[in-house]
Amino acid sequence: MTMHGRTMLLSLVVLVGGVGVARPELAELPLRVAAPAYDAVTQSSVRNLAMALRSYGLDAGSVDGVTVEELAGWGWVPQDTTAVTIWVGGEEFRVVAQDVRPGASAFEYTTVGTDGGPGQLGLSAARVEDPLPGVTIRPLTGS
Repeated sequence: MTMHGRTMLLSLVVLVGGVGVARPELAELPLRVAAPAYDAVTQSSVRNLAMALRSYGLDAGSVDGVTVEELAGWGWVPQDTTAVTIWVGGEEFRVVAQDVRPGASAFEYTTVGTDGGPGQLGLSAARVEDPLPGVTIRPLTGS
């Protein structure tokens, strides 16, 4: 890298850092721009999770009592930057997942009310408040 290139890079770092100190929400702007990339990863993870839950349910007869370790055996491992809540009940389940970085969207997959048909994937109205990475599994009746 040339001296001019290093100077420009250092100026950009100082500018972004200075803006971040003065206006923290502006420091998040580059992360918000990258949110669509996070969203693609989250959507893919939710689809993989839905497939793992269906496979587990077919094998066990129910998704009740499923654990993250058992889902790993069916090919789904949670991402380090994703907050996931799974509600399970009988053969039905509902998943809401959101990347914890600024600007990311929440996605939901549900089999509830599909009469045994394929589930539905979409943006979720249930945004995660102050999301922390990790997986929570709850009974479907409490959703």
